[in-house]
Amino acid sequence: MPRSYKDFARPSYREDRWLETQWFTAWTEAGMRLHFWAGFRTNLDVATSKVFAVSEVAQSILDMDYCDQQYHMPMGSARLSRFTLWSGLTVEAHPAPREWTLRYRSPCGRLTADLEVTAMMEPVDLSWTAIEGAGKGFVGFHHTGDRGRLETRTGDEPVGHVDQTIKVVGEVTIDGERQAVDCVAQHDHSWSPRAEYRHSPGNFDMFHFGDELTLLSQTRQEADGSAVVTHAYVLAGKEVRKVRDISVRYHRSGFRIVRVEYDVTDETGEQYRITGEQRSGFEIDMGPNTYISFDQFTCSWAGRTGLGETQWHHEIMALQGQRRRDRLAGR
Repeated sequence: MPRSYKDFARPSYREDRWLETQWFTAWTEAGMRLHFWAGFRTNLDVATSKVFAVSEVAQSILDMDYCDQQYHMPMGSARLSRFTLWSGLTVEAHPAPREWTLRYRSPCGRLTADLEVTAMMEPVDLSWTAIEGAGKGFVGFHHTGDRGRLETRTGDEPVGHVDQTIKVVGEVTIDGERQAVDCVAQHDHSWSPRAEYRHSPGNFDMFHFGDELTLLSQTRQEADGSAVVTHAYVLAGKEVRKVRDISVRYHRSGFRIVRVEYDVTDETGEQYRITGEQRSGFEIDMGPNTYISFDQFTCSWAGRTGLGETQWHHEIMALQGQRRRDRLAGR
């Protein structure tokens, strides 16, 4: 990759909205889903961290097993590959992007995590995962800035996003209950100026069938509500493959995705049909101005059972506007 994984990009211009992220996920053997996300506004010297855990379909944030979101923490001497935040999240690479040790000690004392993360593949960027003819993805790091909108972009910045399937082992303890972790999951890392508004809708989706098969995809939501898959890859055993043809159908209840169906053909011509039925999930104000429905699935592929997740993103202000118009119209 044409960048270092050791330290932040730190662009030379004063782009206050510059953001670099590190995200790791995991499943416990008891079926609890975990997210560990850190975002760094490197030109402001502040960091944000988000730690989520969910085991059932949560009707509100209070039904989640755990949620901790902390903003504007000092970065101190943090590096992309080695940081400890006031929130209790510590990540150490040795080296990135191959192996990490992730530790978490919640400020309230309810949740601890001790995880060893090993890459199952080299990271792949958006130019590699792009689906021919599908167009741009739904988030800002898919494209460079608009020189006509200097309030959000310089127009010259390097932008990027990489995805990587990982093996995670270790344990978490929640409210005194120990849960073992031994799973296949996802890691990603992005760097770009990231505005706090004008978000467009779309999904990050991932499906894992042990070390046999992973499907990772990103979809853009069209105005009529349909989805176009813009980026994807298949990890078949140890072989990372481009995707030649792919389609998705989401079955929704409100904002929640309760069933998902993927049809995929990879670059070798091998075909996959993956379906998933909702097993857990939560909706959350992800901040800033981003609303996400995270839905987890028990998945099927060729007689195998796996685990998956969809992450539907939209802008809160846009959703509020639509709901207000519906109320005024009596809908």
